[in-house]
Amino acid sequence: MRCKAGYRCLHGQCRKVMGCGQMCDNPKWICAVGVSCIKGKCTGRAVGENGKFGGSSCNTCKASTRYYQGKCRKVMHCGGKCDYPRWMCPIGSFCSKGKCAGLTVAEGGKCRGKSCNKCKAGTRCYLGKCRKEMGCNRKRDYPRWICKSGLSCRNGKCQGRVFGENGVCGGSLCNQCKTGTR
Repeated sequence: MRCKAGYRCLHGQCRKVMGCGQMCDNPKWICAVGVSCIKGKCTGRAVGENGKFGGSSCNTCKASTRYYQGKCRKVMHCGGKCDYPRWMCPIGSFCSKGKCAGLTVAEGGKCRGKSCNKCKAGTRCYLGKCRKEMGCNRKRDYPRWICKSGLSCRNGKCQGRVFGENGVCGGSLCNQCKTGTR
């Protein structure tokens, strides 16, 4: 039996060929070659490290690997070896002197993701952007600035913790003792 374009013969019947991500829960439908019907959806296979992708554009790389030149390559951590072509650096990073490296990002620049990019000194990555860190009793102009680690914003200013009796107060984080305690 010969089926028209977009159909394939299975068990003597022409069935509509469905592609990646399309539904396959109808007996009149069949997934494309190299793709399986899993939970009613045409799905490719997860390919492991250095595994060939094969003929299906539906295939995906397993976690901690990334597709490059026909294979899934292991993604190394920042500072890890980047022995191209076997291992890859995180997206947005690059290989420098055999190790994964990133750029220094200025205040306001993007820092999200698993790239090796680091925020410039005096800034910290918060909600996807490098933001200037403010110290004790400094006004916090969110979203441009954030309080330094260990401080929190109270009454619009960066402040340390307030401790009760026998608490550790003072120190470099501008911690305070509650009124009536020292």
